[in-house]
Amino acid sequence: MTTKIVFMLRYYSAHSAKILLLFLILLTSQTGYSQQRSTVEGLVRDAQTGEFLVGVSVLVKGSDSVSGSLIGTRSGIDGTFRIEVPSEFNVLQFSYTGYKTTDILINGRTNLVVDLNQDI
Repeated sequence: MTTKIVFMLRYYSAHSAKILLLFLILLTSQTGYSQQRSTVEGLVRDAQTGEFLVGVSVLVKGSDSVSGSLIGTRSGIDGTFRIEVPSEFNVLQFSYTGYKTTDILINGRTNLVVDLNQDI
């Protein structure tokens, strides 16, 4: 009987320690990831007229190849956008039908005004 109890204590202690270690690893990796993001806000306009552009695609360039999913948003009715950018990325790509696709280097900026040129 004592041997069975000792065996059970050793088994469950080792098993619990592994589960706890796995839990801590997952917890710290998620916390680290969420702290390394910055919010970038801005306005997208037509370079010639200054009019706000609605529905412009704003993508974190290269996010699909690193994270496995594309990070992006669209500009609103007033031409504004807001996007969470992981710290390992530094370029936003703006694309809109009838306009040239434009890449903008963030360089730590959190507020951008982007003027798109028509693709004539």
